[in-house]
Amino acid sequence: MARLLKYIATSTAALALILPVSSAAEPYVEVVHDQLDAMLAQLESSAEEADATAISLETFEDLLASDTGHSYEVSTEAESSYAVVGACDTDCGDLDIIITNAAGETVAADETESDVPVILFDSEEAATYTVTANLYNCAADTCYYGVRLIQLQAD
Repeated sequence: MARLLKYIATSTAALALILPVSSAAEPYVEVVHDQLDAMLAQLESSAEEADATAISLETFEDLLASDTGHSYEVSTEAESSYAVVGACDTDCGDLDIIITNAAGETVAADETESDVPVILFDSEEAATYTVTANLYNCAADTCYYGVRLIQLQAD
């Protein structure tokens, strides 16, 4: 599992640089969908090169005001690798994602100043994790964002 994540992490390092830029006339929801779909496609390509498969499991979407967050629970399988990716609309300057276990301990986080966070993590046992999306630097009253859970399976 760790080798698969290391390979995918290396090939997705420049992911934010290749995301499609949507026109201003496009609805904010479509912007987020396009970014999430582009990240899934990049992970699918990277996984295929590593003889693995990327499977989109769940997508969460909502509106948030700047300096607020929302949490979601996700279930994972034992001995599995996952990616959690996020995207927000063109009014958003920073979207952070934090994953915590049932004890409230941080398992993984992307708190860099970016509006396209990407987290890779292993789930050693079947568990429920909390995925928290925190939005900062929203130029509007609210910004639209999405978070997607993707399972990475070795073939």
